[in-house]
Order: sequence, then C-alpha cells, then structure tokens
Amino acid sequence: GTCPRQFWSCPGDAGFKVRGPSYLADKRKVPAGPPVFELVAVDLLELEEPMLHVARHLPSVRNAPAPFLFCVQMMVPCKPPVALVASWAAPVAVLDVAEADLVAAYEAHSGKLTPGDAAFLKALAAFINGEGPEADRARNKQFKLIPHISKGAWIMQKSVGTTPVILGQKLTTKYFKGSNYFEVDVDIGASSVAASITNMVVGATKSLTLDMGVLLEGQTPATLPEQLLGTIRLAALDMKTAAYFDEGAGRIIQPEQLK
Repeated sequence: GTCPRQFWSCPGDAGFKVRGPSYLADKRKVPAGPPVFELVAVDLLELEEPMLHVARHLPSVRNAPAPFLFCVQMMVPCKPPVALVASWAAPVAVLDVAEADLVAAYEAHSGKLTPGDAAFLKALAAFINGEGPEADRARNKQFKLIPHISKGAWIMQKSVGTTPVILGQKLTTKYFKGSNYFEVDVDIGASSVAASITNMVVGATKSLTLDMGVLLEGQTPATLPEQLLGTIRLAALDMKTAAYFDEGAGRIIQPEQLK
C-alpha cells in the first residue's frame, strides 16, 4: 500500500471485547481473540474530490495474492480530502461462495472450526453476498467499528472513546464489490460531530496511537459469539506522507515525485 510501513501494524485483538455466546440473554462481552483476517495493506491517498469505490484504483488490491480482501475506506473530510484504506486478507475465497462451502473451505484451510468461526462465517456470507438496496440496509445495521486511542492526549481519548459504533446508522456508508474484494466506504463528513472529532485527531496524528477493530454485529444466537474481522494500529501517522491520486490519469503519485 501507499502508506509507509512504519505507521501501521496489526495490534492483534488490541484488548477489545466483543459480544459473547450468550450476549442476547446476559449482555456479557468477552475478550475478542485474534482477528480472523490479516491486515495486508494500508493506503493513504490525497484526492481532488472524495471518491467512492477507491479499491478499483489501488495496486495493493489489484495485485494482492490473497483470494479475497475486505477493504474499508475512511473518507477523511480534510482539505484536500484524504482516503485512508485498510485491506484485510481472507485465507479463502468469499465472494459468491455459499455459506456451507465457505465454512468447509475455512475448516479445511485452518484445520479447525470454533463456534466463533462458524458464527463469523455465517454473518460474513450474508453480509458479502447480498444484493440490492435491501442488502445495503441490512449491512448498515451490522458493520461495526471499535475505536481506541491507546496513546495520546486525554482529551483525544475521551472524545474518541471505546464504544463500538454501527457506522451505517451514524454515517453515510456505501458498499462495493470487485473481482477479489469487498469495499466499505465510510463518509466521516456526513456527521458534523464525527467530522469535528476526526479533524481534531487528524491534526494530532503524529502524537497518537489509534487502534481500530472492524466486525459484523452478532444479532442472533447463530451469529454469536462475535469475532473481529480485522484490526489496525496507526502510530504517529504523518498525514503529509499521503500519496496523490491523479484521477484524470488514473494513477498514484508518491509525495517525493511531486517535488
């Protein structure tokens, strides 16, 4: 990806808690355990205009060896706009794969299948393979992000908090499929509160460590316990290292090439 490697890593479960197997009855959360997908690329791009479906332009996605990538674009409302795209790789193909086949492939790959794995794959198959506006409405109620500033000023930690957020209920969220990926685009500028908090964070990224976990909310016994789909840690991120995406030419220009 275009984001320099020293700024990002996978923090494992990052200390996050998720809904346990009997959450619907007892509201108990449990330690998350390691994420199911592996963080393989992060792209940081400066854009002329906010852009939906950015993964189709990314070499990190196009050239990925993994059978499937789950990409999340945070559309950061600064001037000029910035796209922060995290891509997590699945060990098996997911797009247009029926749930039973997905479970069988995953079990064959990993040699085991925990109740959490089965619940995760059930939620994932429904989330990825739905079509049309109804599927998007369902996704808007499911896609969840847990934020945590693990290092930074107290006011930042307080503002960002650690409460899980169903992003599609708070922000304009769009979904796209490509040949080897599924992309979620989160328009942070759609909420004035989210935009102001984000702008505060963006202004101080060099002094922060921000952890984020993404997952699909378990809303039925069959989709519990929850599992983290992926996590990302951004540490001392320098926003000035963003590459520039030239939309007219359809190419990415590294900052050193702009000088």
